Amino acid sequence: QYLLVNLLETPLLAVILAFFSKRIPDSGIYTFSENLNIPIFLFMTVVVAMFLGLSVSAEEIINDRKILDRERFLNLSRRSYLLSKIFILLIIGAYQTTVYLIISDAILDIRGVFWEFWIIMFSTMTASQILGLNISATFKNVVTVYVMIPLILVPEMLLGGAMIKYDDIYPAFSNKKYVPIIGDMMFARWAYEAMAVELFKNNEYEKNFFEIDKAKSRAVYISAYLIPELQNYVRKINKGITDEKYKDATENYLLTLKNEIKKLEDLDEMRNINFAYYNKLTYNKFGQISDSVSTFLANIKKAFVKRSNELTYLKDSLITSMTEKYGKNYLIDLKKNYYNEKLANIVLDKMRLKMFIHGKHELIRKKDPIFTKSDSKIGRAQLFASEKYIGHYAIDTLIFNVIVLWIMSIVLYISLYYEWFLKLVEFFSSLKKNKR
Repeated sequence: QYLLVNLLETPLLAVILAFFSKRIPDSGIYTFSENLNIPIFLFMTVVVAMFLGLSVSAEEIINDRKILDRERFLNLSRRSYLLSKIFILLIIGAYQTTVYLIISDAILDIRGVFWEFWIIMFSTMTASQILGLNISATFKNVVTVYVMIPLILVPEMLLGGAMIKYDDIYPAFSNKKYVPIIGDMMFARWAYEAMAVELFKNNEYEKNFFEIDKAKSRAVYISAYLIPELQNYVRKINKGITDEKYKDATENYLLTLKNEIKKLEDLDEMRNINFAYYNKLTYNKFGQISDSVSTFLANIKKAFVKRSNELTYLKDSLITSMTEKYGKNYLIDLKKNYYNEKLANIVLDKMRLKMFIHGKHELIRKKDPIFTKSDSKIGRAQLFASEKYIGHYAIDTLIFNVIVLWIMSIVLYISLYYEWFLKLVEFFSSLKKNKR
C-alpha cells in the first residue's frame, strides 16, 4: 500500500492540478500565453512538493522506535540509519518530481524549463522530507505527526508570496524594502520565486530582451518618477529653510535627497555626471547650492530620457533583425508558446499604483520588482528579484534560491542528527512539570 500510494499519488495530483488550471479562452483554442492560472499552478506545485515530502517521511522514524532503541543499545551508527532513510526518500522524491512535471508540463504546454523546475521542486521536496523526519523523530503518536503537517503547510501557503503581498502582512513582521524575515524562513517563498523568475526571465521569448527591458525600466523609473519626486523635495527644502518651525521635516527631506543622489552617482550610467556639492547638502548650506541641485537633477532626467529612447531603438532594431532572419511570425509564436501574460503582470507588479514608497531617508522602488536591483550585500531582496548579491557578486535567483533550500536541508539534517526538535519538546515538557 505504501509503494502503491507513492507511485500513484503524484501522477494523480499532477493530472488534477494541471487539468483544472488549464484555462480555455473564449476562442476555444488553448495557448500558454493566455492561461491566467499559470502563476497559481506554480505555487500549488511548490505546495504539492512540500506535501509529498512531508507525507512520505512523516512515519519513517516513529515506526522504528524499537529498532532505534536496539541500535542505540548496540552502539550502532545513527548517521548510517538516517542517511539510509534519506537515500530512499531522495529516490522516491526524484521519481515523484519527474512524473509530476512530465504530466503537468504536457497538459499545460509548459516548455523549456523542465530541468530548472525539476531541481527547484526536488530541492523543495528534499527539505520537506528532512523536516518530516524531524517531526517523525520528535513525537510518539502518529496522529500528532499528521496534525503537524497542516500546521506547517498553512503558514507556508500564507507566507509563500503568492496569496498575500508581503507589504500587506501585519506591520510588526513586514519589511518595506525586502522580503520579511518570516517570509525568508518559508520553503515556499524560495521555491515559488525561483519558478516564477525562471519562467519569466529565461523563456525563449523574453530572454532575447530581458537585459534591454531591465535597463529601460530603470531609465523610465528614474526619469519619470524618481527625479520629479526629488525635484519636489528641492522645492520643499527651499521653502523649509526659510522657516525654523519646519526644520525637522526639512532635514528629513535633505537626508533623503542626499541618499538618493548618492545612489544615483553609483549607477553605471552616471559615469559622466557628478555632483560637486554633495557635502553641502545640509540645512545651513543648501540655500547656496539649490540651483546647482536643480540643474544636476534636470541633467540626470535628460540623460535617462535619452537612455530610454536609445534602449527603445535598440529593442526595435533587435525585433526587426529577428523578424527578417526567422520570419514575421517567429516572435509572435515564441510569445504565444513561452511568455505568460499573467505571470508577467505579477513579477512586474503591473497593478501597483505607487511606483515607490517612502522609507527611512530613502525612496524604495516598487515598480517592476523583477527589474529592480537589490542594494543588499547579504542576499536579501524584494520578491521576484532576478538576482541576489553577496558582496559585489551577483547570483542568479534560480541558483541562489536552490542553494538556500539545500542549506535549509543541511540545517534540518543537523537538527535531526542531534535531535534538536525532540530536546526542545522535552525542555518545554519539563518546564510544565516543574510548574505543576
